Amino acid sequence: MAIEVEAAGQVDEFIRVLKRRIWWIVVPLCVIGSLGTFYAVIVPKKYVSECKVIIRNLGDDAGEFGRNTAETEGQVAKEELTSETRIATVLDGLKWGEFQGLNGTDKEEFIKDKILPSLQVSVASSGRNSARRTVTISFAHTDQEKAPAFLIALKDEWTGEVLGRERKQKEATLDEAEDMLLSLNAKLDENGETIATIRQDNQLPPAIMTPQGLVTSQPAAFSERDKAKVRLRELEEEIREGEDAFRLKTAERDSLPPEDAVEFAEDDPLSLELNALDEQINRAELDIESKGWAPGHSERRKAERLIQKLKVKRDRVRTERDDQLSTRQIVRPNSRRVLLSEELRTLEAQIGIKTRRRDELDARLGELKQQTESLTQAFRQLDTLMTTKAVLEASKLELTSKVEGLRLEVRTLNSGQGDPFEVSKPPSQPTRPTSPNPWAISFGAIVFGLGLGFGLAILLEYSKNCFRSPRELSRVMPHPVLGTINAIRTRRERARAFVSRVALGGGSIGFVVGVTFVTWAWANDPQSLNNEVVNAIDKFRELLM
Repeated sequence: MAIEVEAAGQVDEFIRVLKRRIWWIVVPLCVIGSLGTFYAVIVPKKYVSECKVIIRNLGDDAGEFGRNTAETEGQVAKEELTSETRIATVLDGLKWGEFQGLNGTDKEEFIKDKILPSLQVSVASSGRNSARRTVTISFAHTDQEKAPAFLIALKDEWTGEVLGRERKQKEATLDEAEDMLLSLNAKLDENGETIATIRQDNQLPPAIMTPQGLVTSQPAAFSERDKAKVRLRELEEEIREGEDAFRLKTAERDSLPPEDAVEFAEDDPLSLELNALDEQINRAELDIESKGWAPGHSERRKAERLIQKLKVKRDRVRTERDDQLSTRQIVRPNSRRVLLSEELRTLEAQIGIKTRRRDELDARLGELKQQTESLTQAFRQLDTLMTTKAVLEASKLELTSKVEGLRLEVRTLNSGQGDPFEVSKPPSQPTRPTSPNPWAISFGAIVFGLGLGFGLAILLEYSKNCFRSPRELSRVMPHPVLGTINAIRTRRERARAFVSRVALGGGSIGFVVGVTFVTWAWANDPQSLNNEVVNAIDKFRELLM
């Protein structure tokens, strides 16, 4: 009768597999667990320091910067605090040895690889359109004293740079505005001097302020010019009238006969002629005296000859008059013609005088026109200068107000009220490291080693193409399994297996003991270790930092 072997359960079969591969589980567990513990002990512990800075808006006295400080600086706080240039300045100020010995490129890599990953910046707002922003800065470092020192230096550098930049900008703006104000005052002084010079050169009186505005009195040259124009027109009219009258009287005189034949008494005609000659002689002598001719002058000699002829004729007429004894008809000059000739001479003299006065007045009018044109040009220049002065004074008033506002802003920024930063949580020195967690690392290494061992054991067991149990054999055989025979190993095989287990177990124990001792000695008594081991551990730690 056939005997059926009871098949083992899957759990029993799995446990038998683990027993057969126990060393593949123990060895990874011990090695990885000890290495994980070693790593957890020697890995650099980082101390995290945190700082909170509140950015608040200032009053209107601080200008645009004060009204929008929280929003403006809060938006760029993260970029400002994580700036590589700013961090390099802070590290140079702290004089860290690991940073001072590097060159430019290595310093940049140090900041990117060591500092920036450990630096965290966050900005929180108190609400929409809030006047406050809270900036939280945290920094992790293996040295518990360097972490807060770095935060303090970074915070001071940031706040000092923001305040210094704004103060410098406001002071530069104030200096520029004050320079513009000085230049404006200089232009106003120059404008006033130019106005005074023009008034002095043209003898213009200063303007008088009235309720209607500035009033400038008109110089006398303008009224004199207007009067000269009127008088010149009057003289020209009088000259034209005189010339017309002269022409009429000349025509009337020319239409009369030069002489008339009349009857006269014994002494009448010759007496009249004698009187006429005396008058001509007197007129000629008067002309010589009035015109002031020198004794040798040709006109004077001519006049003297004329006087001599008239005197000779007068003597002859006087002789004839004495010889005349009876009345008779004689020819004498036309009295009307003589009268018109006298009137024409008078008109000619008057026209000459008026013509001379007209010419003199015309020359004076030319001078007055030039003078008034110069004055008009001066008034135009004064109008332009006064307009420019008004613009400059308005600009000065506006610029003075701006300068006063800037001075108030600068005073506010330089005072305690000009600091928008408030440290709500100063950086403090941490008492214990926050990362990494050695217990979590050790536990994770043990779990990882155990999982690796289980995985290797199962992989090696089930990767062989063979039957591992009677149950697997019964699945493929048409006949039932009657029984099983254990593995038959010779004494030599058993001895070889024993030596292998001893060697593997001893090596694993030795490795674990060695790693444990090095870990303990490095943590408690580094002098008990070899210098090469200590140097190797330090180099390894530097790689982990």
